Amino acid sequence: MADRLTQLQDCLDDLATQMYACLRYIHTHHPYSPIPGQPDHNPHATRHPSSIPPASDTVTTSEPTNGTAATSQGPFTQTTTTTTNTVSAHPPSTDPVPTPTEAFQPALKELARDLILKEQQVEYLVSVLPGLRSSERDQHARIAELETQLVAAEEERGRAVEMKKRMVESVGEVLLSVRRVY
Repeated sequence: MADRLTQLQDCLDDLATQMYACLRYIHTHHPYSPIPGQPDHNPHATRHPSSIPPASDTVTTSEPTNGTAATSQGPFTQTTTTTTNTVSAHPPSTDPVPTPTEAFQPALKELARDLILKEQQVEYLVSVLPGLRSSERDQHARIAELETQLVAAEEERGRAVEMKKRMVESVGEVLLSVRRVY
């Protein structure tokens, strides 16, 4: 478990990421609405195929209109084919299609609810930070108290280490005496 400051930093990072994701979603999925005084224009509207002029590269090697030509040269017949490559003048749009309003509004509410929950987590973590409601003098007194507790704990640890050494020596002596007997 991380300390409270690390939790707060992680929570703030998550909040910033969520905010960016919400803005990105709104920017890419919002439904279009007309601007007063402007002509209606929807960049995602599909154009009727007849309104797009075809750009074509045609290679014709013969005169017949059915696309093939047969020329007779002795016993061999040679056939030539007409090739037409049509390239669209308007490539397909890579922009996402807007979400319908009836699906967009509930999605916005869910995104807003998630942002509010994350912001409340941040507020909670800030409220439980130590020293938020105490003066500088109280904090110095608390630090001094913690230092004395640390010194006492260190002394107790030192005594425990010495006691462990004595016990290891006594167990070693017992093992040696048992080994001599057998």
